[in-house]
Amino acid sequence: MKPSPVQSDDDGEPTDWPGFKEVSDYLTRQLASRRLAPRTCLTYGRSLKGFALWMKSNGGWDGDWSRLTARNLRDFVIERQQTHQRTSVHNQVSALRAFLADLRERGGITSDFAKITIRYVPGPRIVESKSLKLYYWSYRQQGMFHEHLTNKILDDLVAAVDPIWCEVTGAFGVRGGIGITVRAEHGKKPQA
Repeated sequence: MKPSPVQSDDDGEPTDWPGFKEVSDYLTRQLASRRLAPRTCLTYGRSLKGFALWMKSNGGWDGDWSRLTARNLRDFVIERQQTHQRTSVHNQVSALRAFLADLRERGGITSDFAKITIRYVPGPRIVESKSLKLYYWSYRQQGMFHEHLTNKILDDLVAAVDPIWCEVTGAFGVRGGIGITVRAEHGKKPQA
């Protein structure tokens, strides 16, 4: 009998963990399309299984991937960084990102992830990275249109640091087959 993509012969653990079906379907598709090598699928499967079991032990998660929050992922990574090697944590995060991106594309998750890029020419004040990180986290559970979020971040930055010029770009993940990138700008960009 051939092992499933998320369990090897030496695993010795059952496949009845929360969210197993979605993970198994995802890895089977990746193997069939040859996007991931069998060894990578096994690594991803173990990483996703580890995350699912961690979620179950920290609040009785039932395997509904659509109910995940950014806080769940952050807490998992923070805990793993304290107890696992750096490469192991990197592999787990890579597996989670790829799997969740696939779920979003297929409509299994409706929350959006974005890459926010800020470019600015400072005025009297600058942005501290920790403050910016905490500010980003304040949007975790808020529902907003992409355009409104990007403009709100720009407005808040302008109010806080009074830059000569500032540009905020929000590259939002694909949802419903459409990826959206929003760019908002304040002031006139100085000549180099």
